Amino acid sequence: MKKAILAIAMLFNVAIYGTNNDIEGIWHDSSDIGYYIIIMEDKQKEYKVTSFSFRENHIVKETIVESGEDYVITKFVNPDNNWTVKCNYKFLHEGFLEVTYSGDYNGTYILNKKEIN
Repeated sequence: MKKAILAIAMLFNVAIYGTNNDIEGIWHDSSDIGYYIIIMEDKQKEYKVTSFSFRENHIVKETIVESGEDYVITKFVNPDNNWTVKCNYKFLHEGFLEVTYSGDYNGTYILNKKEIN
């Protein structure tokens, strides 16, 4: 688990300092129970999305369904409860991302971009 957290921490630098795309970065909903979402574009111009929680010691890699300049659509199966969830991430404006969950869980949240210094 420590290796996974270290790998995620290393991705922070790439996600924040190595990007020109506004949707890339580390996102968090302050009303949430501590989940963070990393969205980054790799060298092949494909997005990678990972959700994690330090509080719940939980990491989920999401599968990309579709993506564009200001949105990413993913899906994942939660291994804890076998729920299948589709996530629609949409860039709103600087520092704000909307995520809409549908499937076995439904909801819409506004995420804030986290800055790491």
